Amino acid sequence: MAHLTHIKPSGVSTHALDTLANLLALDEGYVWLDLSGADVDTVTPLLEAHFDFHPVVIEDALQETHIPKLNEWFDYVYLILAGLRKDEDGYRFPEVDVFLGERYLVTYHQQSIECFDRLRAVLGDDE
Repeated sequence: MAHLTHIKPSGVSTHALDTLANLLALDEGYVWLDLSGADVDTVTPLLEAHFDFHPVVIEDALQETHIPKLNEWFDYVYLILAGLRKDEDGYRFPEVDVFLGERYLVTYHQQSIECFDRLRAVLGDDE
């Protein structure tokens, strides 16, 4: 599932994924694209079409590694973060891949991330 949020001084709005290029072209605000549980065949062309991410970085993001990482590229930072979650089967270490640019944040994760769900609810996008 993809959630697209535009955050600007005048307010926060959610958008359909097909408006991503238009939002990135605006001079105002910050774009957050949160990709949760999306498959590789969907995410790869999306990231390649709209962002100037290195192909190796995209490949890293789409693999679960559970090893925290920080890479600084020309105009963005790529992070792999590992969380901690306890469920009935024991402890889990969900991975969140983060691309942080001057006016955008892209997050990719296979499992739902509770704090992201809460933040989207506060921002008005609690699908």
